[in-house]
Amino acid sequence: MPAFLLCIILCFGITGQAQKKALNATWRYITDYQTALSDGRFERPLLLNALNSIQSAQTQSETTVKALTWSYAVRVNALLFGFKIDSIQMQFSKAGKTITQEQILNYYALLDSKYLFDAWKSWIQFKRLDPKSSELFKTDFQNDDNTELKRILSRMRIDASNLANVMYQNKSYEMASQAFEMSYELYFDMTSMYDTISWNNACIAALNSKNTTRSKRFLEHGITQQWDQISFYSMLSRLYLEQGDTNQALQWLTNGRSRHPSDLGLISEETNLYIAQKNISQAKTNLQLAISKAPQQSNLILVLANILDNEVQQLQVGPGMPAYDTLWKATEALYLKAFQLLPERSDQQFALLFNLGALYNNHAVKWSQLKTPKGQNALQFSKQIEQQAAVFLNKALPYLERALTIKPDDEAVKRALKQIYLKTGKADKAKML
Repeated sequence: MPAFLLCIILCFGITGQAQKKALNATWRYITDYQTALSDGRFERPLLLNALNSIQSAQTQSETTVKALTWSYAVRVNALLFGFKIDSIQMQFSKAGKTITQEQILNYYALLDSKYLFDAWKSWIQFKRLDPKSSELFKTDFQNDDNTELKRILSRMRIDASNLANVMYQNKSYEMASQAFEMSYELYFDMTSMYDTISWNNACIAALNSKNTTRSKRFLEHGITQQWDQISFYSMLSRLYLEQGDTNQALQWLTNGRSRHPSDLGLISEETNLYIAQKNISQAKTNLQLAISKAPQQSNLILVLANILDNEVQQLQVGPGMPAYDTLWKATEALYLKAFQLLPERSDQQFALLFNLGALYNNHAVKWSQLKTPKGQNALQFSKQIEQQAAVFLNKALPYLERALTIKPDDEAVKRALKQIYLKTGKADKAKML
């Protein structure tokens, strides 16, 4: 038993030495690389050896929990990513030439971005393991390792920004979004301030990449930080709608309206969702509010008129009853108001003309369905009904005829016109349809 125990102790001792050896080797390769660099030599094999050593340390139990391991990983991966750019700049310098920013950016499209993203992931792990990482950029918290790491992180932010712009231009939106986010996060780590330009670019790239999860995360972050533009709420709502989550889509519009209660766009989008959910009462409230703020918006008036029109058709009572007469007159007034405001060549003109014609036609039908009240002469009442119905049938005709000029092949318009022509003694016109 003692011999077995001694063997275990020796094994742990050897393993610990191997783990420390991997870190020491990484440090030595980095130091040798920087020494060669000071002599004007770019020794990429030294960086690759450093990468092998640090990857070994990252997988070993004793060193994977050390912040130093991840600090070295940041440096090695960042140096490998920037190696080609640095060496090309050195070649231009030795030749007495100046490399342009455009030329530099062209080279970014050729680099292996995995190194840069691995450097960023290593930095995130370093922050988790080192409670003092937030003090790295304070002037009173400096030593050689910290100074070098700070320099590397500053370079990484520039690299991330350049890579992001190149990827965006090449329409590689997913990678562009990730690189913009890296630039944003690194800037905050370095300054404790927010780089809203990088954040905004990351958000736009995520939206272009159709990555719903990333897009929602950026938009929600922007709202949390109170950078919110009104459009953020609309975009979030649409993203949730694309995923079939109507309730959450509506919630973001409601949140937006709580911050921007007078915005017509949010009111309109919220109203459309209320209509989709058949919450007609709330939809009408919203539309009335929107119309009070924009009384010349014919599309809002038309939507409200259409809602009231449907309610009129669902009533079980007809002309002469207060509930019906009040609602019908309100519907007619809204349609006529929209008709006055709507541009003549508007895409909505056909729908408005058809709806107005249908409103009058349906009203005539309601008149014709009235039963003779007790105590009245049936024949006399019937004549009165026919006269009233004819008034509204004749009101319907010009709107439906005009609708037919816009869509000459529309069967619904033809059918409605034919019926009205026959009822009003215009059989010759009915035959022409």
